[in-house]
Amino acid sequence: MRALLSGLFLVILALRTTAQVAVCGTPGIDGPANAAAVINSYFAINGNQSVPAGSTSLVLGAVPATDASGNTYGSIAIAPGDLVLIIQMQDADITTANSDLYGGNSATGGPDGLGGTGYTALNSTGRYEYLVATNSVALTGGTLTFRAGGTGGGTVFGYVNQDGTGTVSQKRFQVVRVPQYSNLTLTSDLICPPWNGSAGGVLAFDVAGSFNFGGFTVNANARGFRGGYQDQAASGANVSTTYVTTSLTESSGKGENIAGTPRYMWNGFNPVDLGATWNGFPGGDFGRGAPGNGGGGGNDHNAGGGGGGNGGAGGVGGLGWQGAGGTNPSGGRPGVGIPQALGRLYLGGGGGGGDANNATTGVRGGVGGGLVIMNVGNIVGAGTITANGSDGEPGVFGSAPDGAGGGGGAGTIFVNASQPSPTANLTLQANGGRGGNTLNDNGFEHGPGGGGGGGVIWYNLPGATISAVVTGGASGRANNGAGIVHGSADGQGGSSNVFASASLPTYLQGTSASCLPTMSVTKTSASATSGLSVPQGANTTYTLVASNATAGGGAAAVQVRDLLPSGFSFVSATATYANGASGPATLTNQGTAQEPVLGDFALPAGGTVTIELTVSVNAAQAPGVYHNGAEISYPDPTRTSASPDRRISPATNAYAGSNTTYQTGGSVPGSNYSNAVGGPAGENVFVLAIPRPGNDAFTMNEDAVLSDVLSANDSDADDPLASLTWSLLDGGTAASNGTVVVNANGAFTYTPNPNVNGTFVFEYNLCDDDGLCGVGTVSITVNALPDAPVANDDNGGTLTEDGPNGFVNILTNDTDADGNPSGPTNGPGQFSVDLDLTTAGLQTTITTAQGTWTYNPANGAIDLALAANVNGPVTLPYRLCDPTGLCDDATITFTVTAVNDVPIANNDNGGTLQEDGPNGTINVLLNDTDADGNPTAPTNNFGQFSVDLDPDAVGLQIIFTTTQGVWTYSGATGVVTFDPATHFNGTATLTYVLCDPAFGCDDAVITFTVDPVNDPPVANNDAVTIAEDGQATLSVVTNDNDIADGGALDLTSLTVIDGPNSGTAVANTDGTITYTPGLNFTGNDTVTYRICDLGTPLPALCSTAILVITVTPVNDGPVANDDTGASLTEDGEHPDERHRCGRQPCRTHQWTRPVHGGSERRHRGHPDHGDQCTRRVDLQRHDRCGHLRPGR
Repeated sequence: MRALLSGLFLVILALRTTAQVAVCGTPGIDGPANAAAVINSYFAINGNQSVPAGSTSLVLGAVPATDASGNTYGSIAIAPGDLVLIIQMQDADITTANSDLYGGNSATGGPDGLGGTGYTALNSTGRYEYLVATNSVALTGGTLTFRAGGTGGGTVFGYVNQDGTGTVSQKRFQVVRVPQYSNLTLTSDLICPPWNGSAGGVLAFDVAGSFNFGGFTVNANARGFRGGYQDQAASGANVSTTYVTTSLTESSGKGENIAGTPRYMWNGFNPVDLGATWNGFPGGDFGRGAPGNGGGGGNDHNAGGGGGGNGGAGGVGGLGWQGAGGTNPSGGRPGVGIPQALGRLYLGGGGGGGDANNATTGVRGGVGGGLVIMNVGNIVGAGTITANGSDGEPGVFGSAPDGAGGGGGAGTIFVNASQPSPTANLTLQANGGRGGNTLNDNGFEHGPGGGGGGGVIWYNLPGATISAVVTGGASGRANNGAGIVHGSADGQGGSSNVFASASLPTYLQGTSASCLPTMSVTKTSASATSGLSVPQGANTTYTLVASNATAGGGAAAVQVRDLLPSGFSFVSATATYANGASGPATLTNQGTAQEPVLGDFALPAGGTVTIELTVSVNAAQAPGVYHNGAEISYPDPTRTSASPDRRISPATNAYAGSNTTYQTGGSVPGSNYSNAVGGPAGENVFVLAIPRPGNDAFTMNEDAVLSDVLSANDSDADDPLASLTWSLLDGGTAASNGTVVVNANGAFTYTPNPNVNGTFVFEYNLCDDDGLCGVGTVSITVNALPDAPVANDDNGGTLTEDGPNGFVNILTNDTDADGNPSGPTNGPGQFSVDLDLTTAGLQTTITTAQGTWTYNPANGAIDLALAANVNGPVTLPYRLCDPTGLCDDATITFTVTAVNDVPIANNDNGGTLQEDGPNGTINVLLNDTDADGNPTAPTNNFGQFSVDLDPDAVGLQIIFTTTQGVWTYSGATGVVTFDPATHFNGTATLTYVLCDPAFGCDDAVITFTVDPVNDPPVANNDAVTIAEDGQATLSVVTNDNDIADGGALDLTSLTVIDGPNSGTAVANTDGTITYTPGLNFTGNDTVTYRICDLGTPLPALCSTAILVITVTPVNDGPVANDDTGASLTEDGEHPDERHRCGRQPCRTHQWTRPVHGGSERRHRGHPDHGDQCTRRVDLQRHDRCGHLRPGR
């Protein structure tokens, strides 16, 4: 049952106002149970999280895994409608001064007035409230949404989860899933897992009916705050002034409490070490100071730990060994008693550890008692509830005695029964743990532990027999318990309190037993609401509204049962949810057609579900008024395991056989909808007889008109035919294939569409004067006649010029009233297609100027292979004939999109030219073509064809020079002019590129043939220098050539035709000329010669050149001839000094200094003869003629 209910329930809460309200969950949602040992699921809170007052959601951590000691923290996830407990476990503030102000900031605090204990503020410690889940949360944690008892459905209080720091100890709250049993019987003890610093320590449940103890125990012993702990450590002299320290050699560990959690603890099973990085109490986790309700640790030397507190304060730890000297008292201070009030519940404080320096194991403070919260209808039988603190203990004895731990403070018990429990006999215990005894120290006593304080019991158990015990734990004693207390003290007693439900805060007054829902169902009919009757055989609707009262709890698995009148049958149902109600999106009838059962619904307080129920009325239903009721039911919130599926229904207007009392007694509130004769009329259905049209069938031929009447088979039980009216209701397939006309008197006509045949139907209404109508059906069979096919024009779409073939199925859009054509065709008894209407027979292939058309008879497809360069519309008529020879023609059309065709440039031959003759011309465009329009001049402008003589150069080149000549293109005429290079002959070619306006291009070659002519040879002038009276033979043809013709010179043709001026020049047959100058000739001479080629081709041609000879003079010896001189005067000179030096007078003088200190004068002869004479005398000079003169 739990699995069925959990997914259906949403929010369950009472009034949504700004005031606090009692929180009501879903009473009995967990059914009857024989509870297991652990019944709760405990969700820790991860890290730092603050939940302000008024919150409606928070983030849950995971349920802790089962610990090493086998303690399990729950196995049931949270589902909508579940009741959960939120409780602040730790939130108290303390003073951390290392003095008697430690804890409560009071030097007179504690039961002995010696200070060093307590807290400065409780804050939200112990506050708790219930939440109702509105979503699911897995055991791994997640966001929980809920409704609570505070403003706007949020929390009444705020809650805080905070990790410890160097200045603030940890604060913790947890969330616990609380089972809501209908009845609970114990078959074994219930126990809760221990508080682990984040979760556990609380046992809580809710029972709507009876809770039968069966003699078993609900056990929360030692499940509260953990005890202080210390392993063996060095211990010095007694010290009374250390209240807080980080040194474990000076004191033992403090007990866990409402103000925080130390690093070292004893959890009742094993030592706990939270690690070196743990932030416990600010200032340190050791020292005799007692934070909150936890006991302080025993100081040196071997003092006892203080007892934990709750309802009563713990006892102080015993004195240390007096033989160690130092100051006393050094025992751990006691945890304080906390003022108690309804609305706050606490765990018992952990006892402080005792100081030890010889024990082989750690000294353990007792673990505080846990928390039990029970809300029940009533209690049956005897049983026990315990929340005791555990005893403090010494370590295992070593070489000498040591101190012992303080006892754990008792926990808290809260029991609230809504109904008297006269058979209950209960023992409630919340006793403090005993302080630990020291061992083997008779006469040299060490410090026993202080006793734990008594706990707190709250109970509201009218009629029950109760034994409530809240005794403080006794102090430990020396010498294994047989010695003195040695300064240790007993814990104080706690408090036991009787309360009434009304004394609880409003938000805590909701319990399953006091939150039972109040369900009702009402019903109306469309017939009664509209005042209209329902024809026989028709459908009608009921509206059922199931609701839960705004006060009280919710219910899940709610069902509505409708006992329909005889002849009425269920058709379908839909549901609309409001005010938090929920259920299936699609309703399924869980009952029968005559007694439908609809559900399952979850109805919180104030929730409603509206059901629209459609039923059919039998076609033969007797006319009249029909009445029926409806019932609402849901699982009994008090059901027992003997009847786990027991359902209840309100006692008011209940159906026979329904359970109308709770299993635990008491009438079920709410109301059903009366099924009694003469009951309410809001759901009445009025049924009247309807006319009975008979179905008709007619036959006609294709393309004819049918006229007939419909009344032959029609009738009405309470009206004559003459009073009935006929009308067309639905033309159906008859109207889709023709025209139907129905007259009011029952006459009708049917005109089928042309060429339509087959069987068609239409519906008509036959109505009486009551406004009731029956529906008749007419079937008309139209016999087929042969019809010619209809061949429709076909558009094959768009093709691309010179692109892929085109395809179109020409049969797809062709029709024939006798059956549309489809492939295969052109065979016997088949449709046929002919592509050539002028040629006999069926032509499936035809070639036109536009291309080749091919028809595939297998599938009716046309394949068009376009002719080259075709574009524009392309059409072909064809003929379609049916198997009877009836035919129709249509046209196939393709649209061919033109594409640019690359021009075709053809090679051009400009003919034959003569070497060095006139230029050649040719129009290169005349033989070039383009499928899009042949090229013509003008060219080379925008939108025109273009010719480029040099494709490798950027832009259009219309002049291009090669070694063959110069090529020039005229864009205006398309003519290329070729001007051959001088002496060029042979074949001249040029590749040009022709492009169309769309930049499609082709290239071609222009060719001219240049016939050769003979060119005269090239004779170049020559020059030579020879000495006077010398001779030279010179090859004058070395620099001559006949390259223009590629031929050789005729050396034998070498002829001197002019010169020389002096001497002789002879032409030799080897191409040389021998020149001999005249005697003593110097200067320049010239010879003109002629050289001829070999006459290839003939005739031979000649050229002339000039040989320039430079004859340089050489010195000739003088010729002395006798002379007859004039008369001279003695010692005189010739008057004009006309001495001769060689053949010419001296013209110049030049003085030079001889190398040996004399002087030298040179005179040069006539420059034309190169004469020179020199005389050298020391310190003398030469005259202008070289004669020796005295020096000057």
